[in-house]
Amino acid sequence: MGGAINQSPIVGPGGGIIWLFNDHLRLEGVFPKPALVYNPNDNWEFRLFGNIYYESFRTEDVITPERKLQVHNAWVQYSEDRAGLQASYSGLKPFEITLGGGVTVRRDFDFFRAEASAKTKPAPFVKFEIVAKF
Repeated sequence: MGGAINQSPIVGPGGGIIWLFNDHLRLEGVFPKPALVYNPNDNWEFRLFGNIYYESFRTEDVITPERKLQVHNAWVQYSEDRAGLQASYSGLKPFEITLGGGVTVRRDFDFFRAEASAKTKPAPFVKFEIVAKF
């Protein structure tokens, strides 16, 4: 469970259930990052995932290119919903290589104290990551 004073709702749940179908396939019904994961062997992992992200924080100056949204020193509630596919390979020890992509379905910026907000259109994203574990 997590929370923050300047977020709505103040407290958000976390957790869920992981269902093992067999040795290679599992459903991670875990909020806020559910996924269907397939491991054909020890080196490969394929993931169909979702990601629900909510945060609130204080900003300095926000001035958009269209000049429709201009706020200074304001609190913002940021939320984002994503869905996508990801492949990871860990056969090159100590490295793990991850390539993924998908779509950000919804992204909202709510400057609730300044009575301003912005919503974006769906947009694609790409992820490339190399992690070394020593």
